[in-house]
Amino acid sequence: MRRVVEGRTRVFGHDHVLTLGSESLLARVVGENKRYDEAEELYQKVLEDKRRVLGPLNAYTLSTQYNLAATTYWDQGRFAEADRLRRETYGLARKASNALIAGLSSYAIACIAARRGRKPEALAWLRKSLDSGIVVDPAMDKDADLASLRGDPEFERLSAAARRDAAKPPPQSR
Repeated sequence: MRRVVEGRTRVFGHDHVLTLGSESLLARVVGENKRYDEAEELYQKVLEDKRRVLGPLNAYTLSTQYNLAATTYWDQGRFAEADRLRRETYGLARKASNALIAGLSSYAIACIAARRGRKPEALAWLRKSLDSGIVVDPAMDKDADLASLRGDPEFERLSAAARRDAAKPPPQSR
């Protein structure tokens, strides 16, 4: 992946969308290999570059910001940092009308709230996730991060709605 980044930088330049995308992928791979300090450094750099080149509301920028929270902060148990960045990402995604990132972010915020024992807040964020039209996890009743919500009637209703929405056929294009 490092060779790909080097090659794309050489061919397209540092600020090209393909180079920036490769840098994001490198950060993700490094994070998935549990080299969190290096991944965070890579994500921070590419996020800054994407904000500058593509803008803060661009889908690629929002995706990188979401992944920074997931791959570095969340996986290390740095929940306060993950929560702050995910809320920021949610707000930007809503402003950009990006339902996918808004849905993913609100689901992730719900997971953090549930882990912290904040049931009403977690349920509210799960509702926002489902309202986005994105079914993040149709089996959310089995999600370990949401275990503290099991048995709550509202959670059971939301879980059923997620399963039902996931089973719907995708809309037909014209």
